[in-house]
Amino acid sequence: MWLDGGHSIETIQSDWDNIKRCLVEDAVVFFDDYYTGPIDTERYGCNKIVQGLKHKVLPDRDPVAGGGWVQIVQVFP
Repeated sequence: MWLDGGHSIETIQSDWDNIKRCLVEDAVVFFDDYYTGPIDTERYGCNKIVQGLKHKVLPDRDPVAGGGWVQIVQVFP
């Protein structure tokens, strides 16, 4: 499953809350918008959401305008 519906924590949390009920055993979910650098991760990105989940930040990254990086996270619910 691929989650990439928005950048705000509220949108990402809503997507996660709605999709996790539909996951089958051994499902794998990918979140976009895992930020590193000078980005307010209290308001944007999935960092705070995946913090309490078993996850792996994938190594590929793209630059963000204004500084920092965005990566994809693999989550194992």
